Amino acid sequence: MRALIVDDSLEIREIIAAYLTAAGYPDPAKAANAEAALGLLGISSSGITPAPAATVEGIDVILMDIMMPGMDGIEACARIKRHQATSETPVLMVSSRDDNTALQQAFLAGASDYVRKPIERVELLARIRSALRLKAELD
Repeated sequence: MRALIVDDSLEIREIIAAYLTAAGYPDPAKAANAEAALGLLGISSSGITPAPAATVEGIDVILMDIMMPGMDGIEACARIKRHQATSETPVLMVSSRDDNTALQQAFLAGASDYVRKPIERVELLARIRSALRLKAELD
């Protein structure tokens, strides 16, 4: 299993990566913003397809912050879900926002689940396993 962690906070990216690595999910890819994440996935945020060398292969799950500078995580999630190659990839939104509007918007954009900050390791790993199990059943 390979994850893509998208968060503008280096500290959050490193914490999530440490949780995943300790749980046996090696080498997570990381992006500091939505535009970089779309580029790694081979999805253009500008309409121009990125060079193939810029893409990351084998992403099984995406953990994405909602509030980021530039494009927010909800818009990035919607673009990921519209792209044929990534439409079935589970996207778990990770955010400190606790309002129902953000939750509703995330699910409307195609998010599979929602994890609140501060991140609880056990909850995060359980939600990742659940998303991957559901994806495997659908495949």
